[in-house]
Order: sequence, then C-alpha cells, then structure tokens
Amino acid sequence: MSWWVYILRCGDGTLYTGTAADVERRLAAHRRGRGAKYTRGRGPLAVVYREACPDRGAALRREAAIKKYRRAEKEALITDYAERRSRMKKAAFIGTGNMGAPLIQAACRAVGAEQVVVANRTRAKAEALAAEIGGWAVQADVADPVQVGRMVDNVLDKFCQLDILICNAGIAQQKLFGDLTDDDWRRMFAVNVDGVFHAVRAALPHFIHRKAGRIVTVSSMWGQVGGSCEVAYSAAKAAVIGLTRALAKELGPSGITVNCVSPGVISTEMNAHLDREALAALAEETPLGAIGTPEDVAEAIWYLSSDAARFVTGQVLAPNGGLVI
Repeated sequence: MSWWVYILRCGDGTLYTGTAADVERRLAAHRRGRGAKYTRGRGPLAVVYREACPDRGAALRREAAIKKYRRAEKEALITDYAERRSRMKKAAFIGTGNMGAPLIQAACRAVGAEQVVVANRTRAKAEALAAEIGGWAVQADVADPVQVGRMVDNVLDKFCQLDILICNAGIAQQKLFGDLTDDDWRRMFAVNVDGVFHAVRAALPHFIHRKAGRIVTVSSMWGQVGGSCEVAYSAAKAAVIGLTRALAKELGPSGITVNCVSPGVISTEMNAHLDREALAALAEETPLGAIGTPEDVAEAIWYLSSDAARFVTGQVLAPNGGLVI
C-alpha cells in the first residue's frame, strides 16, 4: 500500500506536515480534532500539498526532511504543486500488451497525447511506444503489486489526476492441458488476472475519491467460449470478464464505469505463430470474412473510455467480426 506526505494550511496561516496512507481520511480526523494535537483548534484545515511515497518508511523520512525546510521552501513546494494541478487534464494509464501503437493512439483521442502514460515490462518498448505519440513511459511487471503501486503513484504525482485505466497487458500460450506445468498456470494468471487486480486496486482510491473514472479490461473470445489447447489462457480471460462484471456492480455507485473488450482473432504479435493458411481459414470462418486489426480493438477501447459511454458499465464489447455471437 502506498503512503503519502501531505502539508495542511491551518486557519491561522501555519503549516503542518504529516503522513498517511489515506490523506482524505486523515484530513477528516484532523477536522474532528482526532488528528495531531497541533491542528486542534486551528481550523479550517486544507490540504495544500501531497507527495506519493512507496511505503511508510519512505514517507516518514520525507516528512522529516520537509519539516526541516524553511517556510519559504515549503511555500515553494506548495506553489509548484498548485501550478501542476492548475494544468491538470485527463490522464490515461495503459498496460500496452500486444496492441501497441494503435491502442495508444486511441487513448490519445480520448485524453490527449501529453496525458497518456504507457506501461510495459520492458523499458525500451515502453519508451519507443511513448515516443511515437509524445506520451510518458514507465516500466513495470503487472504481476508485481509493488511495481504497479509505484507506477500509479508516479502517475498521480506527475499529473495529479487519473481518469482512465486500460488493463491490456497479457500473455498467451498454446499447450495441451496435460502438458501444462504449475508454473505455466501461475504465470498465466499472474499476468492476465493478477495484473488487472493490482492495477485496479492501486488506482481505485483515487477514482473513488473523485467519484469518477473509466476502467477498461481486455479479455478474449476464448474467455467467452474457451479454446482448445489454450485452457489456461481461456480460464484467465474468463476470470477477467467475471472480475469486470462484478466490479462494475460494486463501483457503479461511486460513478466509476468498468467494461471489458473481448477481441476475436487479431493481427498482433500474439498470433504471429499462425501461418498464412491458418489465417486464411480463420478469416473464412469469420462472418465478416477478415482478420481483425489492432485498430479495431483500439476503437472499442476508445469508445468505452470516452464520455459517449458514460451510461455503459459491466458490459463485454466484442470486436470479433461475428466469430463469436
């Protein structure tokens, strides 16, 4: 769990520096007279600065450092924070997965290029994709909750706001069920399911505080109907759909929409192993007679991220050419 250093401006003009895992809850305690002794009777109280830290120990160290600042130095921190918030615009956070640039471009349409944050397990890939659109790159393995928590904290520290979370990071594997190992199974769920859980959990306090947010997960048609020789992948993607629907019901009262995009056969790195004949057969089997493109998936994600989908939640949008109906 992330921790924060915050500065309060008291009614008498003085400043108080503290730490908290939940700044809003701590502020409420201060206002009730149950926070620090210093703030009692000094209302009204307002948070004028906050800074994300990876853990409680780091927050305490940063608090000690700020408390040693002269008044002018503290005011400079507050001024810089206020200026960043005044420039605040919508921000989208994306695990890029296999859709790459088209997905990022869809996010750009929804929020504007400068506010798109691209996350990938490989820093070079994240930076290359971000460079295409002038976005911001971060490196992390979504299977690691600590790395994901730090990513979200960094986004909030930079942009002061997060509006859209797109959970697209994923892996696939073709293997007979009898040949699957424990490691195969665990890694499939660690990335495809745990990764969504970690990202949503890290971003959720911010969404709930704002009573707004768009969460878009990415499943697969195999999560809907199951795929032979892809049992682990199918099970993981089915779990993403279940998570999406349940979360939509839970978060709806907080003004947060949660939807899922479930692509069919798409021309991405994940399907690079298919030869021309296999792709032709799949295209023939698809009612629309073609293999999908990353742009087709990106358009669906863009719609669910946009204001046009403000009354849409708990739904599975399936750009699959009619292959699964």
